[in-house]
Amino acid sequence: MQRYSFLIIFTTSIFQPLYALDRIDELMWDSRIILVRALVESEETLKIFRELDYEIYDRDIYWFVFKEKGIETNYKSKIEESFRSETLKTYFSDTETNVVLIGKDGYIKQKLKYLDLQEIFDLIDTMPMRQLEMREKN
Repeated sequence: MQRYSFLIIFTTSIFQPLYALDRIDELMWDSRIILVRALVESEETLKIFRELDYEIYDRDIYWFVFKEKGIETNYKSKIEESFRSETLKTYFSDTETNVVLIGKDGYIKQKLKYLDLQEIFDLIDTMPMRQLEMREKN
């Protein structure tokens, strides 16, 4: 009986994330992050992200679109409820910034008023870590 209990607990635990995302810095060194405050026109923003899914995946990007209520993202695991308020407070303290690019090193690389993914991709592609990634793929 004890063996079956262990098996059930083990099986259900491997299909659930070990922890919920609480802070952006938990993704440091693995991913680049694009944060978008899109309280009004979020559907157009989401469409842009979905159309460029391969380019986003290729550059190891997680994106988070902060809507009036909730978050849309390509991050697949659970997100803590506090993530939204803490991220907005930390990265969007001014009214001019609506888009933030965070590098794999955890530093802010760019702040924009409007989402321009091509500009963001161009900047990422000039970064030394990305240059190394591109060389390793070829």
